[in-house]
Amino acid sequence: MAGSSSSSNERSDIEEERSLTVLYATQSGNAQDVAERIGRQARRRHVHARLYSMDEYDITNLINEALVVLVVATTGNGDFPTSALSFWRFLLRSDLPEDILSDVTFATFALGDSSYKRFCWPARKINKRLKGLGAYEIIEGGEADDQHYLGIDGTLRPWLDTLWSTLDDVLPPTPDNKAILPDDHLLPPAIDVQLASTTNGHAKQNGAVNGSPGESIDTGWLSSRLTKNKRITAEDHWQDVRLIEFEEENGEYIEFRPTDVLSVVPENNEKDVTAILGRLGWTEVADHTLTLIPASKEDWIPGRLLQDQPLTLRKLLTKHLDFKSVPRPSFFERILPFTPADHMQHEKLQEYCTPGEGADDMYEYAIRVRRTILEVLQEFDAVQIPIRYVLDVFPLLRRREFSIANAPKQHIVESANKIQLCVAIVDYKTRLKDRRTGVCTSWLSTLQPGARIPISIAPSAMPTQALRNHSAPAIFVGPGTGIAPIRSALWDRYATLNGSMKAKDNLCFFGFRNQAKDFLFGEEWNDLASKGCITPYLAASRDQEEKIYVQDLISKESEQVWKIISNPKGLVYVCGSAGKMPQAVRASIVEACCTHGKMQEEQAEDYINQIETQGRWIEECWD
Repeated sequence: MAGSSSSSNERSDIEEERSLTVLYATQSGNAQDVAERIGRQARRRHVHARLYSMDEYDITNLINEALVVLVVATTGNGDFPTSALSFWRFLLRSDLPEDILSDVTFATFALGDSSYKRFCWPARKINKRLKGLGAYEIIEGGEADDQHYLGIDGTLRPWLDTLWSTLDDVLPPTPDNKAILPDDHLLPPAIDVQLASTTNGHAKQNGAVNGSPGESIDTGWLSSRLTKNKRITAEDHWQDVRLIEFEEENGEYIEFRPTDVLSVVPENNEKDVTAILGRLGWTEVADHTLTLIPASKEDWIPGRLLQDQPLTLRKLLTKHLDFKSVPRPSFFERILPFTPADHMQHEKLQEYCTPGEGADDMYEYAIRVRRTILEVLQEFDAVQIPIRYVLDVFPLLRRREFSIANAPKQHIVESANKIQLCVAIVDYKTRLKDRRTGVCTSWLSTLQPGARIPISIAPSAMPTQALRNHSAPAIFVGPGTGIAPIRSALWDRYATLNGSMKAKDNLCFFGFRNQAKDFLFGEEWNDLASKGCITPYLAASRDQEEKIYVQDLISKESEQVWKIISNPKGLVYVCGSAGKMPQAVRASIVEACCTHGKMQEEQAEDYINQIETQGRWIEECWD
């Protein structure tokens, strides 16, 4: 029965109850949004849905699940989100019996971008491995494509229709043959938020996190102190880039490795919190203690909320809830029931929630111009959200990951026993009056030395083991803040080899606009070059009439590039924006293989793929 696609393979264990488990792995929040959407649709169909991030789920319970839906994002060049790594590594264990999941029925939904070669690879890998362990795939996996003109919804809507029509034939009938609840029907909150004056004033936890009531998901976070927040681009340069530095609060040593990432969870500023409290009519009760009550004993309260007791609305909106990001389409579905049915704004929200022209209008109104949740609520002033639904309506502030920009053995004395980041502050203009800013970087830009900040350190999601061979010849490509993880790797090499690096074995292609304004860490690169440790190639795109980018310099220096990639130990490390740059760099190196390796283009592509399979082509790229 395992692995069969026949509809006759209905599972009696699924039929015992109308329930399912939804596991998601998100990088930017989209996969979580899809998972929550599945959860809401399940509840409208009287199906109990349990939602977990993969890094919060006890995977040893997977064998006991009857029905699981897995929603998996893709990051970088077909890589797993950080939150999926432990889940995936467990599935790869060689000691797992081939039929261990023979009682599990599953479906997968992937999020990716088809402009990348490894489209939706993480979900495809999980799907294949689950079937290899005996699990039964109930419907073909869905694959949302960012290139679709309707975005995620272009695939998600029809896939969900198929999922529910299939489950209708598998799950037992609803109690008393209850009908599916319409989209504008107000469901009870998944976590009921009440003012303490109506309860006992303490947060209640009837569910479990990883099997233990009240267990925090934030274990492993460190209390740090900010020691530096310095602009490192010229004051008259359009981009504000900061060198941000942390140390352990008590001055203790912080263990990390080159290419590790540091995570922070941003906070909203006092002005914006005051604005949304006023808009929602919550100012007078903003500092009252709250009680959190999950809908059922199997639902759980995020550990970060349990850890931060006592909670108030002000604290929730400052430290935990995201109302300054651009709303996803599901946000309009969430606020629809809180608008009077006879109000014109209710009609407009219904249009925004309707596939086709209405969804296109919503995209133009909110997403294209990067309108924030707060701005939407200020314009849709008929929307009145009850306090008890605050956790249903607003997404949690998600952690942001940054590549660490220094090495554990950094030669610069002042940075010893500290962790540094190189952060571009997001600030841009759309046709809206106010400038758009990044939720996290705008917060980081305001922090003063001495501020206490929780941080978390984890290995990169990319396979970076090859970089630990410090003597291997390497090509480093880092335009913009992509220079951060390269700085970490290069200084680690320098320290490990006691400065005996060879310039010909360390080709560095750095990109920026103007050498005088945003050549990040330029003095350090000049120092290493003068010592004969690296060969830097500088692409200052705006310092001459014709723009020059890192891929142009790679083409120009193709003979030197070929010498490294033709070496059995040679590696390529590409860091920076996940837009067109990685593909352009790849194309330039393929060209070098054709020119100097006497290969046909298809052979060159295969050769680069082989290097990548061996872990010697590493892309540390981000959106």
